[in-house]
Amino acid sequence: MTDDLTLIVPTHNRSRFLRRLLHFLEERRFDADMLIVDSSDPADAAINTTLIHSYSSRLNIQYQHRDCGFAQKCGDAVASVSTPFAVFCADDDFLMPESVRSCVDYLQLNQDYSCASGIWVQVEAHRNNRCSQIRCDQIKESSATRRFQRLAGNWFSNFYSVYRIEPLRRAWQVAGGASEYEDARIFLELMLCHLGAIYGKTAVLPETHYLFELHGQNESSQLPLIANGDRANELYDRFENALARELAAIDGVPIEHAAHTVRSCYAHWRTGAAMRRDYRPTGIAKYRRKLQQSIAKIRDGISNHPTKVWTKRRLRENHRYFQTEAWRSAIDLTARFPDGMSAEQLAAESPASSLKAVA
Repeated sequence: MTDDLTLIVPTHNRSRFLRRLLHFLEERRFDADMLIVDSSDPADAAINTTLIHSYSSRLNIQYQHRDCGFAQKCGDAVASVSTPFAVFCADDDFLMPESVRSCVDYLQLNQDYSCASGIWVQVEAHRNNRCSQIRCDQIKESSATRRFQRLAGNWFSNFYSVYRIEPLRRAWQVAGGASEYEDARIFLELMLCHLGAIYGKTAVLPETHYLFELHGQNESSQLPLIANGDRANELYDRFENALARELAAIDGVPIEHAAHTVRSCYAHWRTGAAMRRDYRPTGIAKYRRKLQQSIAKIRDGISNHPTKVWTKRRLRENHRYFQTEAWRSAIDLTARFPDGMSAEQLAAESPASSLKAVA
């Protein structure tokens, strides 16, 4: 993979998952630059420091400890990257190196694309490794406004796509300055994904890119969409204004027009009602959602398109996406170590490793 890409891995008090990911990347002979950005408490940070040092001769790995929140540590990490491309991977997931290489090659050949990804697969390790393809779509529209509307119409995350560093850096500058992750994680997530589409087209390649493990320690399980309901309206306004400024600047449209575009897609978030963890639609909203879900399933079933998925799609064990060595290794580690790996388990997997058993 040479020196054209940096893999950024944020982590926080999850050394078991980080240990499992590094073991996987070593197995796959991952040769790009890696940056571990850690906000762990002192005890876990010490474990991570020892762990990363043990891999320093086998992976191109750097370590940063940041005593700050998620958005700031990720924004700082992106700002420090010097390679032309970058990609994130959560410490509890798996990124397929072959897909990363394909995405870099695609972006080098298609300068009007800001990011590229492959297929994302959600794995439920505690339900016999049930696999589902997560929603995705190609966004090829020529204007930023059309790309924004396309993504809002079938929203999916492009957070773990391979990015050109310039739009990624700009996205984190804008989103980090206009959101408060600990108070309302939904706005940072939505903003980053939409900015990726605003700054350029987005590609989805027909190969397995990312294994997302569903478990009780996922960030989405720990932190509600809105943790501070008193600030919901204020944070929505910052969200709308930031996206409107970027749309207006790129498409050359009046700021009021751009704000209307954002509002027409997301004004329902402003009241904060939809952001409560226990929110359930009632009445007309409930049946509208059921109808939309049914239509999405019908469209998805008719098209069966590999890179245009409108609803989560179940995949069988023998699916062609699951035939690579990297996938087999990732799914095996997920099945055997669904809660990450202890130092003793890693030593048993890699007896030749110089890693000391750290509790």
